[in-house]
Amino acid sequence: MKKVIFEKSILSCVLIFLICCIARVVEYFGIRTDETILAENFIHKVFGIIILVVMLVLSKLSWDSIGFTKTKIVQNVLKGLALGVSCFSIAYLVECVLLYCMNGNVQLSVYTSGFSLNGEAVKQTGIGFILLCITFNLINVWMEEGIFRGLFSRLLENRMSFKGIVFFIALLFGVWHWVMPMRDYIEGNSCNI
Repeated sequence: MKKVIFEKSILSCVLIFLICCIARVVEYFGIRTDETILAENFIHKVFGIIILVVMLVLSKLSWDSIGFTKTKIVQNVLKGLALGVSCFSIAYLVECVLLYCMNGNVQLSVYTSGFSLNGEAVKQTGIGFILLCITFNLINVWMEEGIFRGLFSRLLENRMSFKGIVFFIALLFGVWHWVMPMRDYIEGNSCNI
């Protein structure tokens, strides 16, 4: 099976993508967990992680080989947190300055809400909701980085140039993110610009 996966790596990536996309479409259009109290579509992401695990077993790849290394994990997590805190601090500072210049009113609060293109979102301030939001984001990162950046890059590394791989994965990743705006457009919930 490993030989077939690697010999037909482009087809393998497209099939994995389509299987994951079908799960995404079913959740966004059918199950709609983003419209529940959880305010997040996560079932297709867990499904994607299961697909990732199956593909790692079938292709005899390790988590380490697709970028999930165990070495220096604490150091790498701290670097990521430092980068994230720095970027968010700068972004919030700029936003606060702009808001202050516009109307003199700046308020910061900690809350979570579902992603909404039409502005309809309920703010949740409870620690449980914030922890759920963090958990769902970790699941999202694990699935998307594992499949798109990790598995697909590894499968394609001997079949395409680096630029070809980046373009191919970027194209799939872009199509992957069409589902939610497409649902809102179809249902007439998109903002007119």
